Amino acid sequence: MSTGVLQFGLQRNDLVRVAIEIVALQAELENTRAHIGSHIDAYSVRLQELSHAINSDLRASAPILDIEPLPKPHTNLHSERAV
Repeated sequence: MSTGVLQFGLQRNDLVRVAIEIVALQAELENTRAHIGSHIDAYSVRLQELSHAINSDLRASAPILDIEPLPKPHTNLHSERAV
């Protein structure tokens, strides 16, 4: 066997090994993304539930106020600007 063939064979084996490692890393990355995504979704649901609970508690504990709208601003006779 010539030196060139042996050298090419080792390089090819190295490339195959690196390619296998890359595929494994890509699979691990996708699993990590899915895992993190599921956690983010769960936290989002929990935060939304908490927000609704706080909103309900605030509405229940706040007094009902009968507030009339503010009167429209009047204009100054010397200026067009509302005061």
